[in-house]
Amino acid sequence: MNQPMGRKSVTDKLKKKRDTVKQNERNASVREPLLTESADSFEERLDENILLHERKKAKGDRRKSAFIKVARILLVACSVYLAFLIYGVINTDYIYDAGGNPIPLVMTYNQIKKLEDFNRLAVQYRQARLLYEQVLVLDYRMAAGVESPMTIAPEYEKLLASIEPLAIQLSALTVPAEYTQTKNMLLTWTKNDIAVY
Repeated sequence: MNQPMGRKSVTDKLKKKRDTVKQNERNASVREPLLTESADSFEERLDENILLHERKKAKGDRRKSAFIKVARILLVACSVYLAFLIYGVINTDYIYDAGGNPIPLVMTYNQIKKLEDFNRLAVQYRQARLLYEQVLVLDYRMAAGVESPMTIAPEYEKLLASIEPLAIQLSALTVPAEYTQTKNMLLTWTKNDIAVY
């Protein structure tokens, strides 16, 4: 059995003492009965002390390993909880009360769903607005008369290639009833106003 270094030396010392006592018993030619009993009882007590010491050491090692396991589990649980709190603080929106103190904005599931629907429609709006701005820049260049319409026409055709996917995305977009009118206006703006050029 593998034993720690310090424990082995104590056990070896005790065994050497016991061996020394046994050697002395063998060398002595005449013994009194009282001395023989005391040497036997000393050997028994020595064996009991060695066993007791080993049991205490094993019990201490078990307690130490159990404490380390519990400490690791608690450390992991605290780390996960702290990460959850940090994530919550980062993703929470705040509003300010009359005193200027920040208060977390409490939202229901329906409000979050409504916000997601709005954000999907807002992304399409931003893409359509960017295309419309590019068309207006081309119109301005044509109205300025510096460039000929034949040099600007290919740029209009490039814009048509990006308008078609946007119109398809808008047609496929499903929104709640309250955003239907906005979606239809955006689709008309993309298909008729921007694509007319």
